[in-house]
Amino acid sequence: MYRIGSARLLSSGSRTLLDSAIVKSQSVDQLNRKNSITSNTAIRSMQPRTPIKPLIIHTGNDPYIGPTFNCKVLTPKKDGRPSLTNSKKCLLKEPGISADGKCRCTYVVSDRDSNGCALGFLFTCLPK
Repeated sequence: MYRIGSARLLSSGSRTLLDSAIVKSQSVDQLNRKNSITSNTAIRSMQPRTPIKPLIIHTGNDPYIGPTFNCKVLTPKKDGRPSLTNSKKCLLKEPGISADGKCRCTYVVSDRDSNGCALGFLFTCLPK
């Protein structure tokens, strides 16, 4: 066993752990030199250009008083359509709204405008 500063190194044959650490450090340096990013390298952003805004569906006759995020508030009758996997067994009060609570409905945005606002949605209602 060798002591360097406060670290202890165990020797294994003719090589110590310090020797193998130096070899690994040199190979990492070689990789870093080959794959280094220069100031001319362009890094592509993975974020969409416009932020996606939440889907807002309003049911009922009262005016909507919640946040709109500067987007149109969607209504089930005008803006909702059934998806291909929607169950016809579900009794609906409005498109995409279960009448008796025996079905669970989910919503997916079908289209967005250039500002990231939802223009319509697909609903899928399935028995619980």
